[in-house]
Amino acid sequence: MKLKDKVAIVTGGASGIGEATVRLFAAEGARVVIADRSALGEKLARELDESGYEVLYSEVDVSREDDVRKLIDDAGNRFGRLDIMVANAGIAHPSAPVEEVGVDQWQQMIDINLTGVFLSNKFAIARMKQQNSGGAIVNMASVLGHVGMAGAASYNAAKGGVVNLTRSLGVAYAKDGIRVNAVCPGFVETPLLERASGEARARIVAAIRSAGWGWWPKSRRRSCSWRAMMRRSWWERAFWSMGVTAHNEGDADDYLPNFRSRGCRCRARGLHRVTGTARRHG
Repeated sequence: MKLKDKVAIVTGGASGIGEATVRLFAAEGARVVIADRSALGEKLARELDESGYEVLYSEVDVSREDDVRKLIDDAGNRFGRLDIMVANAGIAHPSAPVEEVGVDQWQQMIDINLTGVFLSNKFAIARMKQQNSGGAIVNMASVLGHVGMAGAASYNAAKGGVVNLTRSLGVAYAKDGIRVNAVCPGFVETPLLERASGEARARIVAAIRSAGWGWWPKSRRRSCSWRAMMRRSWWERAFWSMGVTAHNEGDADDYLPNFRSRGCRCRARGLHRVTGTARRHG
């Protein structure tokens, strides 16, 4: 159990990648706080609690400073410490030309997808520094934090902000033993993608398949990147990937050895940059 007795918070932990991460962390021995605004989070917490895992549900709006401050306090009051923060909560809007995007839509995207990550990092780092025992922060960015996509201006901007926030904090807090990383997936089969219209979803599927890419399926396999993360030393420095995760028919553990990195590798100022893609087995 790689995370035995560690305390982790997963924002947006009620569904999608967040839910898969919560389940994996619990199975690896962590005590987990599910931070979300959905009733599914409370249901998930009950399910895991009945299965013998130590889990707490906390209703949180990550765009509100007081909510996130309380989240960190709740985790500390319940479990006594904080070791891992996964800033995963996020939203997506339907694709639209920038001239049709309202300021309120833009602000909502920034508030949740960027300010929410900032606040989660801010208060988690403060707690970890107070404990003086290091810690790990994982920010959910996106491949669209590195490349542009037509009709996704606000999402591109927010996720690009997450990538650079991660770089900044990774450098700033390495001296405190706090590792700050970002995961940048491509399209993943989660409730966010399922909200797309049938036509839009079909276009996405066709595009990624024609490029030889795929998505994580709805199962424990979606968490393979988290499992890899916990077992690799590159958690010691800021990390970001510009790749996507290829579909794999086997179990997560069977898939891990088949991850291949391509492109440049360089080290500078304590950062380890990997530009890569994932290849299908065989």
